[in-house]
Amino acid sequence: GSDKDNDKLFYNVYYTTDGEDWAVLVENTTKTELAYDFAQLWGSDKPTAQIAVEVSDGVNAADVDSEKFNVPINPPAVDIESPMANATIAASAMLSLKGSAYDPQDEEITGDEALVWTSDVQGELGKGEFVNVKNLKVGKHIITLTAVNSFGVKGSATVTITVADKVVPAVQAPPYR
Repeated sequence: GSDKDNDKLFYNVYYTTDGEDWAVLVENTTKTELAYDFAQLWGSDKPTAQIAVEVSDGVNAADVDSEKFNVPINPPAVDIESPMANATIAASAMLSLKGSAYDPQDEEITGDEALVWTSDVQGELGKGEFVNVKNLKVGKHIITLTAVNSFGVKGSATVTITVADKVVPAVQAPPYR
């Protein structure tokens, strides 16, 4: 942008996939370039995305909308809160699985059909944000939480745990005197 009397220009940049709901990407910046990670934005299965730029010198203003373009549907970001990576549990113990998923299209993903827990050793362990599992087979397990968004796009996270016949508690050194 330019200004005839060299006033400082301020830019607002917006994003939409439907032409109605606009997200603010940046406000009141004086920078003339913006790099943005589109993986953080919701996508569309059609070329309906647009960028709008507003510029103002404080008195006069102008705006422009981009041509419509396609932003791929992004997978959900999945987080496993429990169990901790590399944890060791006893085969007789209850394993509590806790996780969540966020998706740029759907926001928080919840529900039994959208979140599925699996083990590479035992297959499906349960569905939902919280699952308690008993009687895991002894050995290393890769635990996976898979989330599916409303477009059918999947995202997942994994942790590796060890299931032992019995877990020996860590020996603690006596307190320093």
